[in-house]
Amino acid sequence: MATSDGTVDTWWQVVDVTGDVVRTQINYHFTSTGEDLISTNELRFRSQDELAQSLHDAGFSIERIYGDWDRSAVGPQSPELIFVAVRE
Repeated sequence: MATSDGTVDTWWQVVDVTGDVVRTQINYHFTSTGEDLISTNELRFRSQDELAQSLHDAGFSIERIYGDWDRSAVGPQSPELIFVAVRE
């Protein structure tokens, strides 16, 4: 990645996986200054049933669930769960 002050090298790494929680780091190295920055992240991956229940509990009804942004069907190898929901 290039900035107005030079190049920034970036890389991403998984630090830990515990249950449904994944901890990651995004590393940035600014070549012009030698500065390094690290962004830490924690993501929780919930099941389709957990997500559906959360939406229901928040007052939404689910119209459709897709397995990716291309509106493909949900399956075991789906990279995403895309919910189309409306407030009841």
